[in-house]
Amino acid sequence: MSPPKRQQRKDGKERLKREVERSRRYRVPVSLIFLAGSGSRRLLSCFLFVGIIVSSCLRFALWDGPVSADRVYVGLDTRADSLLTGCLIAVLFENNTLKFSRRYSTLLGLLGVVILAPLFVFASSKGSFVYLGGFTLVALAAGLLLISLLTNSAIVRLFEMRWLVWVGQLSYGIYLWHLICFKVAQQVTMRWTSSIFLITMAEFALTLLVASVSFYWLERPCLRLKDRLGRSHSTHPPILEAQAI
Repeated sequence: MSPPKRQQRKDGKERLKREVERSRRYRVPVSLIFLAGSGSRRLLSCFLFVGIIVSSCLRFALWDGPVSADRVYVGLDTRADSLLTGCLIAVLFENNTLKFSRRYSTLLGLLGVVILAPLFVFASSKGSFVYLGGFTLVALAAGLLLISLLTNSAIVRLFEMRWLVWVGQLSYGIYLWHLICFKVAQQVTMRWTSSIFLITMAEFALTLLVASVSFYWLERPCLRLKDRLGRSHSTHPPILEAQAI
């Protein structure tokens, strides 16, 4: 007799938790902090590049291994390549290594968009492609786009469009709520349609709705409260200064 579904879900969550805890053994070592503070940016860049390769290869090796797909998806060691790609771009940009003319910078941005657009439409987090190099490709394409925007290319005007700026304002809420919104939208829409297009549209519509509510009713009031608290502290001199006066 098989255990009840509730017990199966509980056992699955416990197993995933243990696997994620194991992945934390591969945290970024203290040597990375030492390299960042030592001023050796060339050595730091090499270290980050090697980290990107190692993380990608580890994800590739574990994809068909004994661990679950969820472990590979959420593990720090198997997803560090995206984070390290951003770090590498930041180091190179700060070191003035990423210097391009306006034309080449625009071409880099367009290349990033061309790569990201089909991946955004066709790639799936449940497919093997993203685990066998897709996540790294997304990180590199996003890096090209970021370099283009940082170097003031012609593509900057495209991302200054109002609706894109608005989406950027909602980006944290989209990141925070998209997973649960996707699952709710799938459960609701799959009852009356099997169209992948309609299901996807429902997922994005619900995510934008919830992110908008989160931004205007939660994030903005909290930010205004933070500003008021900051102004109130700045108007009162510190205790030591008051005693000195």
